[in-house]
Amino acid sequence: MARPTGWILVLGLTTALVSGCQPPAEERTEPAPLVFNIKDYGATGIKEDLAREAIQKAVDACGEAGGGTVLFPPGDYTSGTIHLRSHVRLYLEGGAALYAIHDRSRFDREALLYG
Repeated sequence: MARPTGWILVLGLTTALVSGCQPPAEERTEPAPLVFNIKDYGATGIKEDLAREAIQKAVDACGEAGGGTVLFPPGDYTSGTIHLRSHVRLYLEGGAALYAIHDRSRFDREALLYG
């Protein structure tokens, strides 16, 4: 009686494919994802301070760099319309909140986030 070898081959191939999907961290050559902290662009995290300009600068810098993450560290941020860019991810850490300002003149679109 012949031994079934097909299953062993499939299992071996599957293991090779799965283990080959992601090289170990020390062997990876791609750069770490870029992070743009809005506080580095002037946001204070105080709700009464308008953060729109700082947020937009961080979004624009992230977009110009080819993409990444715009980080909102813990704090309260108030803004008008924020124009999103391709390959830009917004990340609000725990304790961070984004508020829409009540002054409609601060909005050039009918949205807080516009893309």
